[in-house]
Amino acid sequence: MDDDSSRTGGTSDGHVISDWSGFDTPSVAIVMTVAAVRNRDPVRMQPLNDVIDVDALDTLLMTATSTVSLSFTYENVDVVVSSDGTVDVVQPSE
Repeated sequence: MDDDSSRTGGTSDGHVISDWSGFDTPSVAIVMTVAAVRNRDPVRMQPLNDVIDVDALDTLLMTATSTVSLSFTYENVDVVVSSDGTVDVVQPSE
Protein backbone atom coordinates (compact mmCIF):
# COMPACT_ATOMS: atom_id res chain seq x y z
CA MET A 1 0.00 0.00 0.00
CA ASP A 2 1.39 3.39 -0.86
CA ASP A 3 1.16 6.43 1.41
CA ASP A 4 -1.92 7.95 -0.24
CA SER A 5 -3.64 9.56 2.73
CA SER A 6 -6.94 9.61 0.86
CA ARG A 7 -6.98 5.82 1.12
CA THR A 8 -6.13 5.28 4.76
CA GLY A 9 -6.70 7.41 7.80
CA GLY A 10 -6.81 6.97 11.53
CA THR A 11 -9.48 8.26 13.84
CA SER A 12 -9.31 9.24 17.47
CA ASP A 13 -11.29 6.19 18.58
CA GLY A 14 -8.72 3.64 17.40
CA HIS A 15 -10.24 2.94 14.00
CA VAL A 16 -8.27 2.99 10.78
CA ILE A 17 -10.41 3.51 7.69
CA SER A 18 -9.22 2.48 4.25
CA ASP A 19 -10.82 2.79 0.82
CA TRP A 20 -10.58 -0.56 -0.97
CA SER A 21 -11.60 0.87 -4.32
CA GLY A 22 -7.96 1.88 -4.89
CA PHE A 23 -6.82 -1.75 -4.68
CA ASP A 24 -7.30 -4.68 -7.05
CA THR A 25 -9.69 -6.39 -4.63
CA PRO A 26 -11.19 -5.83 -1.19
CA SER A 27 -9.13 -8.74 0.18
CA VAL A 28 -5.87 -7.06 -0.85
CA ALA A 29 -7.00 -3.83 0.82
CA ILE A 30 -7.82 -5.73 4.02
CA VAL A 31 -4.40 -7.37 4.18
CA MET A 32 -2.57 -4.12 3.45
CA THR A 33 -4.62 -2.09 5.94
CA VAL A 34 -4.21 -4.65 8.71
CA ALA A 35 -0.47 -4.87 7.96
CA ALA A 36 -0.20 -1.09 8.34
CA VAL A 37 -2.16 -1.12 11.61
CA ARG A 38 -0.15 -4.02 13.05
CA ASN A 39 3.14 -2.69 11.63
CA ARG A 40 3.78 -6.07 10.03
CA ASP A 41 5.03 -7.32 6.70
CA PRO A 42 1.93 -8.64 4.89
CA VAL A 43 3.93 -11.62 3.59
CA ARG A 44 4.62 -12.72 7.18
CA MET A 45 0.97 -12.49 8.29
CA GLN A 46 -1.51 -15.34 8.46
CA PRO A 47 -3.07 -15.85 5.02
CA LEU A 48 -6.43 -14.09 4.93
CA ASN A 49 -7.89 -17.18 3.28
CA ASP A 50 -7.27 -19.05 6.58
CA VAL A 51 -9.84 -16.72 8.18
CA ILE A 52 -12.39 -16.10 5.44
CA ASP A 53 -13.01 -17.30 1.88
CA VAL A 54 -11.38 -14.44 -0.04
CA ASP A 55 -12.92 -15.38 -3.37
CA ALA A 56 -16.41 -15.27 -1.86
CA LEU A 57 -15.60 -12.04 0.01
CA ASP A 58 -14.30 -10.29 -3.11
CA THR A 59 -17.17 -11.50 -5.28
CA LEU A 60 -19.82 -10.51 -2.75
CA LEU A 61 -18.42 -7.03 -2.15
CA MET A 62 -17.57 -6.25 -5.76
CA THR A 63 -20.93 -7.35 -7.19
CA ALA A 64 -23.33 -6.25 -4.46
CA THR A 65 -26.32 -4.25 -5.70
CA SER A 66 -26.95 -2.85 -2.23
CA THR A 67 -24.67 -2.13 0.71
CA VAL A 68 -23.26 -5.28 2.27
CA SER A 69 -20.91 -5.37 5.26
CA LEU A 70 -18.89 -8.22 6.71
CA SER A 71 -17.06 -8.29 10.02
CA PHE A 72 -14.44 -10.70 11.29
CA THR A 73 -11.22 -10.83 13.30
CA TYR A 74 -7.90 -11.04 11.49
CA GLU A 75 -4.42 -10.72 13.02
CA ASN A 76 -5.98 -9.77 16.38
CA VAL A 77 -7.87 -6.76 15.01
CA ASP A 78 -11.54 -6.40 14.20
CA VAL A 79 -12.22 -5.78 10.52
CA VAL A 80 -15.43 -4.45 8.98
CA VAL A 81 -15.44 -4.31 5.19
CA SER A 82 -18.30 -2.92 3.16
CA SER A 83 -19.40 -2.91 -0.46
CA ASP A 84 -19.36 0.90 -0.29
CA GLY A 85 -15.56 0.62 -0.51
CA THR A 86 -14.55 0.97 3.14
CA VAL A 87 -12.33 -1.18 5.30
CA ASP A 88 -12.60 -0.27 8.99
CA VAL A 89 -9.94 -1.79 11.24
CA VAL A 90 -10.22 -1.42 15.00
CA GLN A 91 -6.79 -1.27 16.57
CA PRO A 92 -6.24 -3.32 19.72
CA SER A 93 -6.31 -1.52 23.04
CA GLU A 94 -2.95 -1.09 24.68
